[in-house]
Amino acid sequence: TRLAGATPSRERAARPIDAASLLVRHDPRGRTIGDLVHRWFETIEWIEDATPDEAALRDKALDDGFDTEAIERALGALRSGLAGASLRESLSREAWLAREPRVEAAAVHLERPFAVRDEDRLLEGRFDRLVIGLAGGASVCAEVLDFKTDAAARGLDAGALAEYAETHRAQMEAYRRAAARALRLDPSRIAMTLAFTAAGAAVRLPPQ
Repeated sequence: TRLAGATPSRERAARPIDAASLLVRHDPRGRTIGDLVHRWFETIEWIEDATPDEAALRDKALDDGFDTEAIERALGALRSGLAGASLRESLSREAWLAREPRVEAAAVHLERPFAVRDEDRLLEGRFDRLVIGLAGGASVCAEVLDFKTDAAARGLDAGALAEYAETHRAQMEAYRRAAARALRLDPSRIAMTLAFTAAGAAVRLPPQ
C-alpha cells in the first residue's frame, strides 16, 4: 500500500513561535552560517575523544565554496557553543553512561537516515545524533539529539530555554517514534534532547 510521506521537521510546533524568531531563522546569511555550524557539530562523536580541528574545518568549507567571513563567524559560533557546559555534557560519553547505569556501552550514529511506518504514513528523515545504549549486546535505550543553530535561543535563561524547547516537541516526538520503531524499543526508552548551539545549552524534553 502506498503511504503518504512525512518528515519530523515538518511536524507542527506544540506552541506558536514568535515572529522575531522566524525572522532570525530565515535570514539568508544567518542560515548559511547556521548550516556550517550544524554540519560541524555533527562531526563530533564523543567530546572526550576529539573536538573539531578548526584548520581542517576551515579548509573544507573553503573547498565547498563558503566565503571567509561566513567561515570565521561559524567558527566563532562553534567555539561559543562548545564552551557551554550542558552542551558539552550532551556530547560526553562519561555523562551519557552515568545517566544510564544499567547500560554497558553506548554507540553513536551521526546523520543516520531512517524510513519507518508511522500509522498511515511513511516517516522519513535523518537523526542528527542517535545514541544507543547497549546491554548484553542488545539495544535497551536510546537518545535522539537534534542540533538547533538559530539565534533565538541566545541569552535565554533556563526557564525560557525550556519553554522554547517545547516549541520543537512535535518534531522530537516524531524522531522518538522513528527511533522506537527502528530499534524495537518502547518510546519511553527513547530520550529527546535539543542542543541549542547559540546558547551553548542542551535541553532534555521531559515525557508527557
